[in-house]
Amino acid sequence: MCSSFLSRHKSDSVLLSSSSRPLKRAQNTFFMAGFSLIEVLISLIIFTVGFLGLASLQQISFKLTQDSIVQHRAMALAESMVTRIRVEGPGLVIAQWQHEVSERLPNGRGELLKQNEGYLVKVTWQQPAQSGLLNPLSEYQLSCYQ
Repeated sequence: MCSSFLSRHKSDSVLLSSSSRPLKRAQNTFFMAGFSLIEVLISLIIFTVGFLGLASLQQISFKLTQDSIVQHRAMALAESMVTRIRVEGPGLVIAQWQHEVSERLPNGRGELLKQNEGYLVKVTWQQPAQSGLLNPLSEYQLSCYQ
C-alpha cells in the first residue's frame, strides 16, 4: 500500500515504482518546457496582430463617420434650399444660402440651376485630406419641381 501511494504522488527528485527502484525522468523535459514558452510567444504575436487590426478598423471607422457627418450637412443644406424655393418662389435670393454652404462645408459651394420644369440644387465640397474616401471632391444634387 505504501509503494502504490508513492507511485501516485510524484516526487520532484525521483519517481518510485511498485518495485521501489528509482526510475529516470524523461530525457526531453527541458524541451517540453521550452515548447510551452514558444506557444506563449506565438499566441502573443497573434493577439498583437489582432489588436493592431482592431486599431486600424477603429481609425477607418472614425474617418468614415466624419465623412458621413459632412455629407449629412450637405444634404440638409440642399433640402433647406428646396424649402426656400417652394416658399419664396422664383424671386429667391440665394446669396445668404451660398454663404451658409461655404461656412458649414469644407470648401463648400452651392449652386441653384434653373431647369425646364424646376430647379436643380447642387452642393459641392472638398473632403478633408484624412478622409476615408478615394475621391476627395464630393457633390450632392437635389431636383425641385414646381
